[in-house]
Amino acid sequence: MAYEENKNSSINMDIAVVVKVKKGYAIKTAADILMGKREAGGVFIGKDNYLIDTFSEYDKKIFNKNIKNMAEFRKKLAENKISCRELLVPASVEIMSNKLPQFACHVSQEKLISEVAKKVPGVIDITSVLKAHNDEQIYYKSDHHWTSVGAYYAYVQWKKSLGKKAAPLSSWKKEILCDDFKGTTWNKVSLPGTKYQDEIIGYYHNKKRRVSYNNDYYVANSIYENSYLKGKDKYGVFFNSNQVLTTIQGGGKKGKLLLIKDSYANTFAQFVIDDYKEVQMIDMRFFRGNLASYVTGNKFDDVLILYGCSGFATEEKRF
Repeated sequence: MAYEENKNSSINMDIAVVVKVKKGYAIKTAADILMGKREAGGVFIGKDNYLIDTFSEYDKKIFNKNIKNMAEFRKKLAENKISCRELLVPASVEIMSNKLPQFACHVSQEKLISEVAKKVPGVIDITSVLKAHNDEQIYYKSDHHWTSVGAYYAYVQWKKSLGKKAAPLSSWKKEILCDDFKGTTWNKVSLPGTKYQDEIIGYYHNKKRRVSYNNDYYVANSIYENSYLKGKDKYGVFFNSNQVLTTIQGGGKKGKLLLIKDSYANTFAQFVIDDYKEVQMIDMRFFRGNLASYVTGNKFDDVLILYGCSGFATEEKRF
């Protein structure tokens, strides 16, 4: 089969590799890309081997309900003199516009976050900060999550909201946890070759900490659960994937933080654990208690709600 490589394109593939792929869908997707198609299975085939989830619609009813519930929850905590902040993480389709194919369209998550800020003043908007760093790998090429570097830039903004300054990223130890990560976005298209693989990198001052999952049902001595690196869900290396309740021994001398979160917070937590004596994370997809009562009963100093914007606009969130 004749094939002329375009050296200016980062998305051309070796036909010899394509024909060896066993999955028919992957072969079709690869063939479509060779024919010039830049979207498949809800994924934009971007520049420099970026695979980016599309975001073409959201549920306005759910989105508005989530805003209302968030505002009411913040009010409850304020009545008990507990500080609560909110941070919504824009998806890579919003931030990595420099990697999108030409004419790619999507719903503006920057505008959605602005809508939230109208009802919940003070929401930490990290959109412009992340866009200023989109020449760095702040999102995985093969997955919808941000990388540890992306999470760090959000951490800096969160510290600013507290009137504090974050330590430079260079002050943390850097460790490549794996170099063969293919995430959920890649799974949607299953394109062949190693160029879609990512490194998962951790940052820490001290990774050996006591971490309790679900009220000591399982206790670890590290913030990384390396067993995940042997399987497909390698992102789960950060704090044992998604658990109902995670309690982390922090590096601070005092203070207690609660992170109400989805999986975006798992990389973010690497940084905040140095600021408090204890950090807890609750995943409301699995928590069945009364959250306001839990917060007031456990005497948290600070609360941070951290969700991916895509999920906040499409999935009902409880508070």
